[in-house]
Amino acid sequence: MHGKSGCFAMQNSRFRNAKSKLSFSLRIIFTEQGLFSQATTRFFTAKEKRVYQNLEFRYTLFYSILLEVF
Repeated sequence: MHGKSGCFAMQNSRFRNAKSKLSFSLRIIFTEQGLFSQATTRFFTAKEKRVYQNLEFRYTLFYSILLEVF
């Protein structure tokens, strides 16, 4: 029994570490993506801007869901 509870404690510790790293890495990804959108939107046609904004919205939604889960 002692070995099992120790194993669960180690898994919980790993999960907490992964949560903090995931949040940090997602912040970097989405910050860079936002900078990319500012730098490139002037080169897109109107249709391409709509497609890109739709993708940006989906990524933002995905990011907010991940933050709620973790």
